Formats: sequence, C-alpha cells, structure tokens
Amino acid sequence: MVAAGGADGAPAVTPGVDAAVDAAGSDAGVTRSADASDEQRLGQIGEACQTSRDCATGLGCVPSSGGASVCDLLSYGLMPNGKTCSGECSAASDCCALPPGLGLSAIDDAGFYVSVADCQDILTAMIGGDISACARGPAPGTSVATGCFYHQTYCSCPANTWSCSSVGRCAYTASCTGTMANTLGGCPLITRTGTTLNTACDLPAGKCHSGLSGCTTDTDCNGLAVSDEVGITCRAGDCTCYMSACYLKCTKDLDCQNGKSCDMMKSLCVPAPCTTDAQCFSQLGKARAQCKSGVCGIPCTVDGDCSPSGDLSGQPFNGTVCGPNGVCAPVGCTTDADCSGVGSTRLFCASPQVAAVHSAITN
Repeated sequence: MVAAGGADGAPAVTPGVDAAVDAAGSDAGVTRSADASDEQRLGQIGEACQTSRDCATGLGCVPSSGGASVCDLLSYGLMPNGKTCSGECSAASDCCALPPGLGLSAIDDAGFYVSVADCQDILTAMIGGDISACARGPAPGTSVATGCFYHQTYCSCPANTWSCSSVGRCAYTASCTGTMANTLGGCPLITRTGTTLNTACDLPAGKCHSGLSGCTTDTDCNGLAVSDEVGITCRAGDCTCYMSACYLKCTKDLDCQNGKSCDMMKSLCVPAPCTTDAQCFSQLGKARAQCKSGVCGIPCTVDGDCSPSGDLSGQPFNGTVCGPNGVCAPVGCTTDADCSGVGSTRLFCASPQVAAVHSAITN
C-alpha cells in the first residue's frame, strides 16, 4: 500500500512492503495492489476446502477419510480399453505353477513336521526324493500320493495337464480316476492363482469337471460332458459350444432358471437385463446405480465419481474411471506389462470374462 504524502510532500513509508521492495533493488519502482498480500490462495491436492471454488483449477472438493473435505483431482486422463488384468494365462504352460500359500507340510526323518513351500520341497519332503514312487501307485490320500499329485499338477505338468481358454483362464484337462481332490487320481481344487475349480470327476469319461470341454462347434459337444452340470452328457445336438465349453441349449426364457433369460443368439441362459433402477440398487448395493440399456452401472460425469484419485491417504484408486457412455468402468490394461503390480501372482492382460452363462434347465 502507498500511503498519503507527508507534510513536506514526500511519500510516507509503509513498513514491511516498501522495505521488501527496496531490498529487491530493480523492483523499487513497482506499485503493489492493495489486496495483493491478502489474495486467497486456492487449495492444492489434500488441502482443506468447503466447496470446489476453494480448489485450484482441475481440482474439486471431495470428502476425505478423516471426515473433512479436501481438494483432489476429478479427471485422471485415463480411458477404459476393454481388457483387464484378469488372465491367468496366455498359453497352457502358464498354468503350470505352484499356487502360493498352500500350507502343505510333511514329517521329516526325525519325526518333525516341516513346511512345504516349493516344488523341491514337495519332491524331497513328501515324495522322498524319488519321483518313480509316483509311478508305483501310492494309496490315494497318503502323503506320497498327495505329493505326487501336486508335483505332476503344478511342477512337472506332463502334456495335456492344463489348457488356457480364450479369456485367459486355466482349466485342468488331465484324466482322473476318483473324486478325492488334491491326491493322485483326483482333480485339483485351485489354479495357480487360487481360483477355485470343480473337483468332481466325470466317470467313466475320466475328466475333471473343469468347465471347458475343448469344443469348437456345436457338433463337437455330442458325447461330451455338459460344462456346468455334473453327470449330464450332450446328445443329439441338444448342446451348444460357447467359449470352448458345452451347454444345454435354451429356446425360450422358461427354459432358464429364475433370474435368467434365454439369449436367442447364443441359445444360452444369461442374467436377465435390468428394467428399473431399483433392480440395480439391489444388485450393486449403491443408491445411485442406474439401469442403462438393460445393464446396471454407476453413472458418472467425472472420474472422481467412480474412484478416489489415490493421492489422498487412506483412499486408494480402485481402478475405475468414467467411461465414454457415462458409466464407471475399469481402466484395464493394454499389455501384460501393465499387470506387473496387480496381485501377488503374475496376471495377464485379457478380455474380461463375459456375463455368466448357464445351461437350460429344460429344453
């Protein structure tokens, strides 16, 4: 502020402001606004706010985990691309890996329980270091039989032990002779990522009920097991092949279980499309859920409507942004390298699994 002139006509000195100007040397002739030192500073990420007008350009005022509102990003510059880090494999060989955290143990020569953490431990502690013991047919359920099963299923993986589906899911394709899971002759309970498998063994076909039949056309299904029903075999063209699996065909909605309708293009039962927002509230558990084109989703205008940015403590980014259709969607991935920081086991960039399909209950 420049004060009024003194009695001798010389300008009065304002302490502080003019002292700073004089100290600046070349700025000695600058005239400062009366409000410059009091001008409001707009909030940056993480700083308190009452409305979005309190935040800098590109930021909005959002609730924080501490209860107060703070400035944060609203648009993240990301777009969904249709793929997600959901693939267990890109080839069948990728399925040959020991799942982490199995919790296996064995009794050593001294009679003490020892932890079994990897394939070498399985070979030495459970099988006794001699893989030929597996060929001699140890009794199912014994430590040796269990060790042989794990070694063959996840470590050595002979030909045709696993297959990899078009959406990157592992399916156990080796033969089985009994229904006791995770032992020689039985079916595995989980894949390398811990995904649960159906441990039923279809006899006399001798195939684990993995969900994949290996079909490519509808006629391939004749004589094969129905993928989502135990003990049923496809006959006389009553099945359709979809995503390498065989399902009983439907021709009308009444062929499907409650809550599903018949997709006439696929001849498969699929989740019935929504018709009201109330259905979506029940399905997604969020009051702002809406039914759009028969599909439930969370409406949005900016990315912040879908997920925190991740810059605020205790509010991690959940991987979703506002898609071009105004509905929250996963950002996804473009290459396998994008999945390097996802989960404890390696995942692959793959097309997400389609909405659950199911065989007809009558046809």
